[in-house]
Amino acid sequence: MKTKIFTSSTCGINYITTKTEIEILPNIISYGDEKYYDCIEINADIYYSRSKYENDNNVHIFAVDNDRFEIIISNLKEKGYDNFLFIINESEKEYFDLLDKYKDDNRFNVVKTKLYLYPLAYTLVNIEKYFLENFDMNKINEYISNMENRFKIYFYVPSNNIIEGISDNQNQLFLSKYKDKGLLYDGTKDGLLYLKKYKNRNPYNYMIKAYIQEAKEYKIIPFILYSKNRYSAHVNNILKELEEYKNIIITPLSIAYGLELGNETIGLGFIIDDIELN
Repeated sequence: MKTKIFTSSTCGINYITTKTEIEILPNIISYGDEKYYDCIEINADIYYSRSKYENDNNVHIFAVDNDRFEIIISNLKEKGYDNFLFIINESEKEYFDLLDKYKDDNRFNVVKTKLYLYPLAYTLVNIEKYFLENFDMNKINEYISNMENRFKIYFYVPSNNIIEGISDNQNQLFLSKYKDKGLLYDGTKDGLLYLKKYKNRNPYNYMIKAYIQEAKEYKIIPFILYSKNRYSAHVNNILKELEEYKNIIITPLSIAYGLELGNETIGLGFIIDDIELN
């Protein structure tokens, strides 16, 4: 059995430095009539550069089209792959609709997970490294389930990103009608559907304090998710506050999350590193 792992470009796995052969299903980034395949024809740096002068209301994101998906599968079959494992965040309904036609094909294994962004990328790399030689879906599902309870992400959303209203029912982020100094989002609460507003506090500073307080209880892998600018004052301030942590992972927020959360959003998170793999 030769297995290929798939995920969508939404998690940003293409921005990590670890060498991997995980197949990335590229989202389609649409600027009106202009359409680009994520990770192939456009990346986060290009998107954030364009967002300086492009109205985000004109940008839309779709799952990879069926024709390109079929080409990807066909090419992999020609290379000898006969087992296909899809691990995608549970909110990406378009991908599960795309895969639904394979539900009776035992060569296609589909996992809906609560993991997203770097924690999902990290988990996928470990599955590729430790679980494919002796393929066992029960063990893979058990590992994913354990990892879903071993991460936390805070987002600081600058006030200029906050608009009135709440989300529709497409698993989008709830938005506050209060134009305060920012928002603190606790990533362990129901995916992207939980948002806290802290009155009379600077949410950015509170985010760092809360992170330090919680992270010190564990052996962790820390990471920063940035939008727009890797060398922004916010990123540099976080690095300064967290100087006790070595080898902090720093990657851009994927285009899908950057569009949803807004320009200059900063994510600060950690993975609890307490699972022995061999």
